[in-house]
Amino acid sequence: MLARLKRLSFRVKLIGVFAAIIVVGVAVVYLLAGAAIVRNFSDFTVETAQMHAQGMVPYFAYYYEQNGSWQGLGKLFDQLVRAHGALGDRFLLVDESGRVRFASDQRLVGQRLSAERLQAGAPIRVSGRRVGTFFAGSMVGNPSLAADRFVLSVSRSVLIAALAAALVALIFGSIFLRTLTNPLKQLARASQQIASGDLSQRVVIGTQDELGQLGESFNRMTERLDRSERLRRQMIADIAHELRNPLTIIQGDLQGMREGVLPTTPELIASIHEESRLLSRLVNDLRELSLVEAGELQLERRPTDLRELLGQIASEFESQLRAKGVELVLELADDLPLVEIDPDRIGQVFFNLLHNAERYTPQGGRITLTAKRTDDHVQLGVSDTGSGLRPNELPKIFERFYRGDRSRSRASGGSGLGLAIARGLVEAHGGQIWAESPPGQGATFTLSLPIESDRSRES
Repeated sequence: MLARLKRLSFRVKLIGVFAAIIVVGVAVVYLLAGAAIVRNFSDFTVETAQMHAQGMVPYFAYYYEQNGSWQGLGKLFDQLVRAHGALGDRFLLVDESGRVRFASDQRLVGQRLSAERLQAGAPIRVSGRRVGTFFAGSMVGNPSLAADRFVLSVSRSVLIAALAAALVALIFGSIFLRTLTNPLKQLARASQQIASGDLSQRVVIGTQDELGQLGESFNRMTERLDRSERLRRQMIADIAHELRNPLTIIQGDLQGMREGVLPTTPELIASIHEESRLLSRLVNDLRELSLVEAGELQLERRPTDLRELLGQIASEFESQLRAKGVELVLELADDLPLVEIDPDRIGQVFFNLLHNAERYTPQGGRITLTAKRTDDHVQLGVSDTGSGLRPNELPKIFERFYRGDRSRSRASGGSGLGLAIARGLVEAHGGQIWAESPPGQGATFTLSLPIESDRSRES
């Protein structure tokens, strides 16, 4: 039974729960309404009977006062009762001793009523003395058959009305549940399609409530999955392409040496060694990029003097830049604070940026390192006077293996991963990096780093 319930659709389960709630509600309403009807109708009939009985009492008091007893009252009693037909045919007249003298049910004549029972009747007084008690209608005892029929009829009407309301509620509830479950069905079908590999699935939910927000979140998630899948395939293709060139060169050179076509010269061995170094560098870059993108790269943060760090980097590059005829300029602000960073990783970022700048700055050009404070961040920059970047390259320049004329050419020695790694390292520090290239003015790479890390602020 439980397994069968588990196989039912969500909509059927909701309708079942909704129907159960309606049934319980109808039952509770019927029972409470029925009890209220019986109680109120009983109170009403008793009150009405008392009013009518009180209306009859003066006639009986006048008769007793004129005759001094209840003898000979039968004929007049019948006339009075029939004249007040609203009392019906149920009545009792009890004398002062508590004995029934007249009754609609002759079997009650002669019986004595208790003092407690007499308190419920309408007293008949003559000269201040209680000479009898009169009971009429429901004061006599149980409700009449007509009263029972009336209560039954009203209760039946209440039940019919409740069932009709329950049916209408169930119909409208089913319609509402359909509008509720249809988006869930769309999400379920789209999820199954995505699980089977179709990442083009999207859902259309025309509401602004939680279901609409769920649909929008689902679509955003699917778009990210689709984009990640495209990037994964592109990355695999790029890696295969990057590995193919050096492997082909190494394989061709080794095969030529084996077959005696190429002489085993130091130059050829050096060429093979250089290609193997490129392969090793590519593998290392891929590993580092994967750690950065997975958020698993360990940073050893410590307060760092940026003037000292950039000065050390500049001194390492200065000799090779001078040999190429490129000037290296430092423009470092005097008020630079200590910054919570991993100096080795930020140094790696600058090495990548300076290698790029060196590669594309012509003889007689200039590379400028800048650093300044802006509120709670520091801005560091590397500018060159090279050919610059085209506008269509700027949004893609930090993508892995991006092939632009400027910074992604294997002939110039790049693995195509340097800027992607640089972006990952800067973002791991909670910062940002971007590129600018005004026409004819070279390129500028700027990174913004928070002075204090999130960990320092929390402590």
